[in-house]
Amino acid sequence: MGGSNDTKKSFEQVQSDLQAQLLNNARALLKKDYNIDVPSTTTLEDTLKLIAINRFKAQFKFDYNDDSAKCFPPNALADSVTPIARLCSITDPASTQAADYIETMIISKANLPAWMKSNAKADLVTLSKVLLSQDTMKKWNYDEFVQSYDGVTEDQDSYKFSSVLVYTNGSLTEDALKANLCIIYFMGVYYKTNSPTKAVRLAIQQEAYDTAKLLDAASITNDSELTTALALHGQAKFSERFHYGYKSNPPDLPDSTPMISYNDHLCYVQDAKADSLQFYVQDEIFKGLNITVDSVKETAMDDTLKQFQAIVQENSTGTWTIDYIDQTYAVADPVLNPVKVNGLIIYWFDHRNVDTNDSAHTTVSVSTTYIYYMAMFYEVTTPSVVVARDLFKEMCINLINHIETESSASTTMDLLGLKDFLFTYAKQQFLKAFGFDYNGNHSTPPDKISNTVLGYDELLELPSYPPTLVDIQAFINAELFKRDSTTFPPYAGPGIYDDIQTHMLRYAGPDTPKDANMWYCEEHTSTFSDPSGQHNSIKEYALFVYALGDKREDSQGGLRIQRPLVYYLGVFCSVDKGGPAW
Repeated sequence: MGGSNDTKKSFEQVQSDLQAQLLNNARALLKKDYNIDVPSTTTLEDTLKLIAINRFKAQFKFDYNDDSAKCFPPNALADSVTPIARLCSITDPASTQAADYIETMIISKANLPAWMKSNAKADLVTLSKVLLSQDTMKKWNYDEFVQSYDGVTEDQDSYKFSSVLVYTNGSLTEDALKANLCIIYFMGVYYKTNSPTKAVRLAIQQEAYDTAKLLDAASITNDSELTTALALHGQAKFSERFHYGYKSNPPDLPDSTPMISYNDHLCYVQDAKADSLQFYVQDEIFKGLNITVDSVKETAMDDTLKQFQAIVQENSTGTWTIDYIDQTYAVADPVLNPVKVNGLIIYWFDHRNVDTNDSAHTTVSVSTTYIYYMAMFYEVTTPSVVVARDLFKEMCINLINHIETESSASTTMDLLGLKDFLFTYAKQQFLKAFGFDYNGNHSTPPDKISNTVLGYDELLELPSYPPTLVDIQAFINAELFKRDSTTFPPYAGPGIYDDIQTHMLRYAGPDTPKDANMWYCEEHTSTFSDPSGQHNSIKEYALFVYALGDKREDSQGGLRIQRPLVYYLGVFCSVDKGGPAW
């Protein structure tokens, strides 16, 4: 056995094997498409560079060169060429690894003006996400990306970016270890160029500035002044609509320390590009929001992106328009507050058709969209949350009265604290009932005959009354036995599950009379034997602590919340010597 363990590969070895396979595939592609052989010592990066250089020449009809003085894109203005060749290798395409690499190793290294860096980054980040999400089965693929960037003022030049991307997404599993590698080789050239659309964009932009003066702004000559004007106008409209000030406390905040987060941002989008919209929403707006409930953040981000997409698809042009945001996002956990958003979007859109002045007299559509986003996200109290909190506080107090010592009990009067109180109380009652301490898998039942001991403790808390058998079964499978769902031997497992679900259903449902919000405790033992007599029996020592939480909003009735609760604390061990120990 020891020899076989020595032959198992480490994760680093599996990853190295994957890299070797990808290198061989890259060499095969270079040979197939360009009939080029490389020495066995050639690295993956150098191999990919050869592929990219040949692909670049075929696509753009000029040679790529790392030396800008030897790289000559057609129609490039003098002394304006910035070549970029970078290998990006990451392990998780869903993470920010690729975006971070693009920011630090491509955008920050390129000699680009500040005004275009965010758009250039957004384009490459969005493209890399699409490419690296594809399962290429360790094969190398090509893609080309060409984009123009028009300056947003008279003294800002227009740029063009011509690029080739060679990419793969591969994985390898050996000895139960899985390695992933997602690789993109970027090769591109940024360069200044005369743009037939720039003058039109500047005219559209100036019109946006001029019409924004109607928002009580004295003078607007650039995007910074536009942002200030929109912020002041937005704050006034925000207060007028929601009856409190932006960045101040809303009137419906809960009493406890709430989550509250806000952000405002001006987005500038050329030609209604979807990737720019996604970048602004994800990386500029929501990255600056501290929304603590992930499900709410994802849903709100998706809603905002859809709003932005609808704006750039509208037919109305040349006027500033305001839309308000007033929405509440529910949270699945009944004791967590919903999250509310108050906000507004002020936007402006216009487009023109432009003759590119080429031999074919091609006409292109040029559009500019400004979107100013201002919003506050905060927790908001609802009757159901208030009633649920009052209920759990009362149930904590009622249980504390039964605990002999509070040295290890929690002091928080909520559902989380209730679980701590229940554990303390159940351990005390367990010792009284069975004569030994509950200590999880390290418990020591007096009649155990092997070292295999399993301990379980979990609270069943259901959102409605009476519970169903399906509710109980889901709890047992997903919560109670989630750690060792297949540990019990076949002759005992089904009986153990049936026994626990029978008691759970009895104590949680109407078959067992209970006074509202009062706690009850029942001890229980069962033995599960092998019908064939070939194995030891398994014994269960269990304690059930149960209650029916029942609370109304007020004495006149109102909202009513009922919560069946059953706390299980149990130990399983092998007993009697009829066969092999479990």
